[in-house]
Amino acid sequence: MSKLVKVGLIGCGVVGQGVARLLAAEGDEIEHKTGLRLELVRVADKDVAQARKADVPEDRITSNAADIFNDKSISVIIELVGGTSVAKDFVLQALAAGKDVVTANK
Repeated sequence: MSKLVKVGLIGCGVVGQGVARLLAAEGDEIEHKTGLRLELVRVADKDVAQARKADVPEDRITSNAADIFNDKSISVIIELVGGTSVAKDFVLQALAAGKDVVTANK
């Protein structure tokens, strides 16, 4: 039996949209290869229309990243906002909330 991992995504620009689509389209393959079922439960972007472009269900979209940090069901946050200062703040907040973090920043 696979382990369910609930994921939050912050930043749904071109890369974030690609990640959201990939998690939806390739979920079964990821589960088969890893034994993990990754469920994208919340997507935050200051422009919520960006998440809609990736066909994220409306009830999973927010403009407030704190909704992701405060969601106790989410164990992994993917940070894809770009830049450095805001991204760093989001990563630090996620870590302070006890979340595992994946970031595209170097």
